[in-house]
Amino acid sequence: MGIELAASLAWFARDVAFRHLKPHRGIHITLVEAQDRLLPHFEPGFGLRAKRYLSKLGITIRLKTHLTWDRYQKARLNGQKVPAETVIWAAGVTPHALIQSMTGLRQDTHGRVLVDASIGAIDVPGVWAAGDCAAVFDAGVMSSAVAHGRHLARAIDARRHGRLAPPYFPLRREFILQLGPRDGIGLVHGQYVEGILAIVHKRIHELRYFLSILPLGSAMRTFISRGEVVEEGERLGYRPSGRRQKVRS
Repeated sequence: MGIELAASLAWFARDVAFRHLKPHRGIHITLVEAQDRLLPHFEPGFGLRAKRYLSKLGITIRLKTHLTWDRYQKARLNGQKVPAETVIWAAGVTPHALIQSMTGLRQDTHGRVLVDASIGAIDVPGVWAAGDCAAVFDAGVMSSAVAHGRHLARAIDARRHGRLAPPYFPLRREFILQLGPRDGIGLVHGQYVEGILAIVHKRIHELRYFLSILPLGSAMRTFISRGEVVEEGERLGYRPSGRRQKVRS
């Protein structure tokens, strides 16, 4: 997503400047968000923490801002022309525009399809929603999309054989943002995690995911190769922190 990408670009810029013995201050990164806060699908405190981390990396954040293009293919923010050599579109968790064009499907305030207990559309039998387009409270993260897909396979199979579709039980899943080689923030079981502790949780989650889709050997090789990023951060002298704090309701 855009937050992790912006942080990665900031670290990459530092690395390039270090290799060429030049200051990285000439590289400016701006993160554009159409909503009034970062991570609008989560509690406000999470977005504020992400904003604080990005600001420390020198990233400019523009909220309630829309990106458009003029006839010369130049970027405009809220109609104002801005100089930019590179513009990257990082799609977030907004449902695809196709959902808006479909008639007969009621949606929530975020444009997600209203679903029943088996995450089938409540208005049109035989239509199912999953991932970012399903109005389920655990939507918006990769692990939930995988869980939705597995559930839909069982639900559709049950319907084909004349059985009732089983209910889907959403879970409060982990959500981790990596904001540096060994730094990040996240929500794990209702608690904020930061720094190296967030990265540890992210690596454990990735290992579980790799093991669920790959043979053991391939999963371990893929998981181990992720360590190259950490080694690069250590080479640049990065010093991570590690904190855990309970989310206030």
